[in-house]
Amino acid sequence: MPGIVNDGNPRWEQFRAWIMPSYDAVSLFLIAVTFILLFVLPTGFREDFLRITFWKTPFSYSFALVCAGGLWFCLFHAFSWRKKADWEKTLMALFAMGTNAAVGIRCGFDLLQGQIGLSAVFPVVNILAGLLLIYELGLFGEDAISENNVQPVDLAIGLIPLLLVFAYCQVFLRLNWPMTFSVCIAYSSFAHHLLHGLLKRFWNVFGD
Repeated sequence: MPGIVNDGNPRWEQFRAWIMPSYDAVSLFLIAVTFILLFVLPTGFREDFLRITFWKTPFSYSFALVCAGGLWFCLFHAFSWRKKADWEKTLMALFAMGTNAAVGIRCGFDLLQGQIGLSAVFPVVNILAGLLLIYELGLFGEDAISENNVQPVDLAIGLIPLLLVFAYCQVFLRLNWPMTFSVCIAYSSFAHHLLHGLLKRFWNVFGD
């Protein structure tokens, strides 16, 4: 999937860093972890997901394969420093786009049934993140999926807040699985790299 343009303009790169959703190894790892938590725990997600795969249609089989492949490579490349193949990046991108779109649309249906409030922001963010990823794939090709390797401390800085957000949504707010997934994806795609940057600045200032 060749990119259209990538001029390396520093102002554009700074804009992307603050506005565009992040799809580095940590972000994709966090989305994959959320998927697994919702699938394993009694949230109703497993039943809904398996119901789609049991349709026994070409779409359902393709859906299951993309989810399985994308999920695997999002987990694998969080711990591997091997260069990502283009087809692996494509699967990871499809997994990220698919989760953003599916969760955003599913939450949208729930909100149309009367559950409208501030939580409506998160499905909009999910759909926007999916559209921005499609835009970046057209602009930069597979380079939209970052090739940067991460350290274990980077995964920990991303994972610990994610688990706290997940627990807060499920235990205290008692949100259903689509809204929990929506909030966690918004954190993984947008908020985590901002938090990571602030923590690194804090460490640079006070860690010396």
